[in-house]
Amino acid sequence: MSQQNPLELAKQGNPSAIAALINRNLKPKGVTAKVSRKDDCLRVMLEANEVPNQDSLVELIRSGVLKLNVSGINTLQIFGRQADDEVPVWSQIINLKAPQPYPT
Repeated sequence: MSQQNPLELAKQGNPSAIAALINRNLKPKGVTAKVSRKDDCLRVMLEANEVPNQDSLVELIRSGVLKLNVSGINTLQIFGRQADDEVPVWSQIINLKAPQPYPT
């Protein structure tokens, strides 16, 4: 029995595989991602010693998830919090199936 490629697992919606891909990019920046899935919603909790930057990280996560084209995921919910806090400082919900407006 062969192990599946982490990229293939991520495309199938495996939260651990998606977290591993995100963390590979964010850990050098001091940010850790925890990923969970509830029905058609993928939830990404970003935490760091200081509150993660919402603007840059939301776009990074959104574009990465869109490239994966995860089956069965229609909504992306991203949270940012300081590492020792339980409550997120910010959150954003993105409808992945809606057309995105063009930047002006």
